Amino acid sequence: MKTIRNLTLAAVAATLLCQTSITLAAAEAPLRITFRKCFVEDHSPDYGDYGGYYQGTVGGDLGPGNVNFSFQSLYALPGGVVLQFSGVYTITRPDGTVLVAAYAEGIDNLRSRPGHDVSNLFGHDVLNGVVIAGARVGAHVQVSAKDTDGGACSEGTITINPRH
Repeated sequence: MKTIRNLTLAAVAATLLCQTSITLAAAEAPLRITFRKCFVEDHSPDYGDYGGYYQGTVGGDLGPGNVNFSFQSLYALPGGVVLQFSGVYTITRPDGTVLVAAYAEGIDNLRSRPGHDVSNLFGHDVLNGVVIAGARVGAHVQVSAKDTDGGACSEGTITINPRH
């Protein structure tokens, strides 16, 4: 009887250990957030010299919601064809609750259409950054996007990788 009890306890312990490992692995899987955002012209002091911001919708691993991208910096490199920029992506639920905010930076090559980053052979933006608020603070962020609607909008994926 004691042997059966010990085997039962061992089986329960192994099951719990396996479930914990699966849960931890799932918790550390990359989050993928799809988005579509368009430029909103706004010359108020909140947006400084940038003339506005981008806003749109998101889907994916965090569910439906909204996205806002506000510039932090924007510089034309010599020749005026390549822009270096940075900004903050803020992802919210439809009720306005902030799910995640991420700082990201990259380049916009105005001659490479339908996208930006001249180092990317696929013709789309690749921005890199870090989560600064919400889920996974400190995690690496990569934004992959392409221009749509003549450059007035963009769509793509924000990937939040696990912290190591």
